[in-house]
Amino acid sequence: MINPAIKDRNPYVPAFGTPPIAYIHRYNDETKIINDFCSQNAVPMSYMIIGARGTGKTVLMHEMANRFETFPEWVVIRMNPNMDMLDSLMKKLAGHKKVTPVIKSMQINLSFFKIGIEMSSNQIRDVEDAITEILRGLKKKEKRLLVIVDEATNTPSMRAFASAYQNLIGQKLPVYLLMTGLFENISNLKNEKNLTFLYRMPRIHLQPLDLTAISENYKEAFLLQDDEAERMAAFTKGYSYAFQLLGDLAWQNDGYYQKELDAYRSALNEMVYDKVWEEMTGLDRDTAYGIAVSKEGKVKEIREILGWDTNSFSPYRDRLLKRGILQTARYGYLEMALPYFKGYVLEHYNGRLKQYRGDLPEDL
Repeated sequence: MINPAIKDRNPYVPAFGTPPIAYIHRYNDETKIINDFCSQNAVPMSYMIIGARGTGKTVLMHEMANRFETFPEWVVIRMNPNMDMLDSLMKKLAGHKKVTPVIKSMQINLSFFKIGIEMSSNQIRDVEDAITEILRGLKKKEKRLLVIVDEATNTPSMRAFASAYQNLIGQKLPVYLLMTGLFENISNLKNEKNLTFLYRMPRIHLQPLDLTAISENYKEAFLLQDDEAERMAAFTKGYSYAFQLLGDLAWQNDGYYQKELDAYRSALNEMVYDKVWEEMTGLDRDTAYGIAVSKEGKVKEIREILGWDTNSFSPYRDRLLKRGILQTARYGYLEMALPYFKGYVLEHYNGRLKQYRGDLPEDL
């Protein structure tokens, strides 16, 4: 049954990027970002949050943005990577309530951009110079700028922004960057000429949510016993989207999630796995199939199924690990990081290897 305290408002939001009420903190990642950015001599000044679709990258990023917005010395600007990012950043800065007084006190003339703040000083006619002058003003006022970019991709606007950001931090200006992105999109971006500094940008690879925290959340929401709450949490494998999705389905069914497992699996397939599968190469799919049909997930067994040596297997294993599709259960063993993705692979694989003919697994 549903806890009467939440009867009138569903706390679970299975929509990508939408901040849910039922939020499970990633305290280690949150603390790391805040401590590193807020230190006296902040190094690093940027982080890339990387993970598979639905792992909670955007939710964590906005949680961080909301936290920094409460700090009086911080200015937070959220960017749309599909727009002209430098122009957008300059205009957002000019219109920010914490920045406008700085622009006026520094007599930064932005009338060329039709900003509406006219000063007697020489007019600035280049957007990067305008941002630089504003940041110099912020530095004098002991303020810092945090730029938030969700789902960074290799676009001309993103490349221009990344190049400008490199110039700004080279001048020791107080500008910090928090980006999210899929592994393959970030890889494409950092391989661009003159953007190799992105190789040195520290990354936070999102790990599964803590199953105990998920269990406690479900226990409170649906008034479950400990063992049943743990069983329900296990169906998510700590996958952030699955946590929200199963909670939502249970809430719609008065807490009885068992009747919704077929709908749960179908929604995972339609909303996430179809796209994940589409983006995998043929060899990626071969690798996933070898893992899916292995009895224990032992690396040696998987390589024998595939007929590959270590050098052939390692690059594809590493790709799927970095994309958040696999996880290392223990040393020398691999398993799917996403719930029911093993069954999805067996249903959809049509590659060069001998087809699996047994029943689909009941486990995850």
